[in-house]
Amino acid sequence: MYSITSRLRIGIKEWANPNTQVTCVVRFFNGTHNVDYDDSVNGQLVPGMVDPDSYVNSAQTAKFAYSIFIAKSCLFGLFIFFFVRKISRGSKDKW
Repeated sequence: MYSITSRLRIGIKEWANPNTQVTCVVRFFNGTHNVDYDDSVNGQLVPGMVDPDSYVNSAQTAKFAYSIFIAKSCLFGLFIFFFVRKISRGSKDKW
């Protein structure tokens, strides 16, 4: 007696569709002739599943917002740098 294990990769969009049916057909030689075996499985709705496209869109939106935040912080830092520099030069001229 022996067993064979194999994995079939199916995209999430196909798997989450209940109308999708995946069928596996194998043929074994039993010593005298070939024997065919087949089995099927249907796709399943996954509760709480995040659509990959919406996940990518939200990740890109978050990346864009974070980039804007960093750019704004850099500009504010430059403003403070030049403001302090101007104040410190002005105080040296008075003394």
